Amino acid sequence: MDLSQHPYADGDLNAIAVLVISLTDQPRNPHLIHDLHIMGFNPTLVPAVDARTWRPPFTGHPVDTTAFLNYYGRLPSGGEVGCALSHMLCYQMAVEFGHEWTVVLEDDAVVNHRFPIILQALDLLATTTPRVLSLRTASCSVMRKDSLHKIPNNDRGDVTLGQFFAAPPWNIGYAINAAAAAQAVLHPRVTGVADWPLWAHAFQFWGIYPWPVSIYESESTLESGRTQAAAEMKTRRFTRSKIIRTYDYLEIQKIGVWTKNLGGIRPYFRYIAVPRVQLITGKFGQKRISDEPDSPRIR
Repeated sequence: MDLSQHPYADGDLNAIAVLVISLTDQPRNPHLIHDLHIMGFNPTLVPAVDARTWRPPFTGHPVDTTAFLNYYGRLPSGGEVGCALSHMLCYQMAVEFGHEWTVVLEDDAVVNHRFPIILQALDLLATTTPRVLSLRTASCSVMRKDSLHKIPNNDRGDVTLGQFFAAPPWNIGYAINAAAAAQAVLHPRVTGVADWPLWAHAFQFWGIYPWPVSIYESESTLESGRTQAAAEMKTRRFTRSKIIRTYDYLEIQKIGVWTKNLGGIRPYFRYIAVPRVQLITGKFGQKRISDEPDSPRIR
């Protein structure tokens, strides 16, 4: 496929920056940089923070182990810390570049022919409100029905843009606007996994489907580290956190953690409790955007 012949190749490519996080100068997807260049983008390779050998308590590193322990019930792995710090570096670069939007991709991302349509989506989302546009999430998040917007995609079918009820985890790629990046750099310490730190749940999260990004078949350094960390934490605290995540969807017992990271009790209800109640009460009214198993649900 000639990726240069997509219908949105004439978009304002200078209005956004594209950052690719990679542990080496050779991304896990060896075609990623080439494909972005063909589409007209000028990606910047961001050296990832390699913290896979780091161990708690991470003395001398910007890690808030107390916040992580209070919320997740365990300490982070070195891989999780490195991932979070790598994304924090991207936020700082986004502020320094001064673009309205910055696209952040993992180096195992695969951009398809829909990728350039994000230019139209970002134009529709232009605002001073902190916003993030997910380009691919491994979880089937739920979009607000009243936020859905169809973007024409010529003979390839329409693309749906919609706002998520909550921050979608496990993003392979996303776009973050200047307002969100500016807030992100105010939090220089790791308080949670990169997708997303607790304080970032105050942002508006949007998604675009069908996804313009998929994942290359490669080993996840973050997942291997996370599995190891979970195996090492054989304590009552870790067991307790698993039980809490199972039976207490609203996380009332973690109000203190949310209040500290979101800046008050009202943000907890606005960004955490109320959306989750809406999801619970509307669970049986949800349906998928398409028949594909990875498509978001709408309510």
